[in-house]
Amino acid sequence: MSRSCFSCNRHLAPAHSGRLPHGVRRLISPLVRTKFQLLSVCALSLFALAACDGDGGSLDRPLHFELPPEYSGPVLLIEKSDAPKALITRPKEYRFIIPPSGVLHLSDAWVLRRWHTTRASFSDGSPIPVESTSRVGFHDGPTSTRDNRTYYNWFFVGEKTAAKEFFYGRDSDRREKDWLSQHGVR
Repeated sequence: MSRSCFSCNRHLAPAHSGRLPHGVRRLISPLVRTKFQLLSVCALSLFALAACDGDGGSLDRPLHFELPPEYSGPVLLIEKSDAPKALITRPKEYRFIIPPSGVLHLSDAWVLRRWHTTRASFSDGSPIPVESTSRVGFHDGPTSTRDNRTYYNWFFVGEKTAAKEFFYGRDSDRREKDWLSQHGVR
């Protein structure tokens, strides 16, 4: 014996057929569709992450910045194709040795474009805390470009408030420009 749904005039399957009644199927259908869409988006996202080539993934070892003794202030890595290779690859880390000027010219900073952990120390071996809020630390700054061939990767050694003031405070553009000219960067 079959039944009909009076609200939509559809034929309903018999109760013993193993199928859900029409009214229940109508309620569940949007939920199933939503779950399918969610699973599809997740699958596509995972596929896109797996397909990333140069900028995806993480480094197999930490980045270590070695600074001159008692250095404080901005640190600038200038990435330009005609600069010398400045990245030192060691078995347990990638190392940048920052000169006393605070400006390091390098040909490729590919390691900065991957997920990484950062360490910093003075050349005498004393560590500098990374992203410290209460005392002197090594802080990330902005990244910018000039002429689409030269990339500036900024960092700061000092208190977090001083780093924020230098990079994002009032007259920060003028301060950065003055610092660059004082350090011979054009």
